[in-house]
Amino acid sequence: MVNHFAAEDERKKLMKVFEELDEDKNGFLDKEEIIAGYKKFNMLEYDRNEVNEIISRIDRNNNAAVDYSEFVIAAINKKKLLAKKNLEATFKMIDKDKSKYITADELKEFFMGSSDDKEWDD
Repeated sequence: MVNHFAAEDERKKLMKVFEELDEDKNGFLDKEEIIAGYKKFNMLEYDRNEVNEIISRIDRNNNAAVDYSEFVIAAINKKKLLAKKNLEATFKMIDKDKSKYITADELKEFFMGSSDDKEWDD
């Protein structure tokens, strides 16, 4: 039923990702497989507590693992959240002084390193 909510190409991509994450090919993603997926597909830092939270939110049948249907539902529902998390991570990389503001100097350093380009002075 969940496959009706995703376009054909999206379903194929999700199935491929799920199969890559499902290392023991049992049809479920356990905590260790999800952590391995974070390491493999995501350059962001992960936290075991965050992984536990993800599983508890996604795992509809409370078997401490994520099956394909739960995975697809989560992927479809969480696209915006994932995009927001990526934006937040990028912002944190640029905001070196953790001021919650990005200065021209931080942008310059992020995009150009320490080069002395006059375009950034305005």
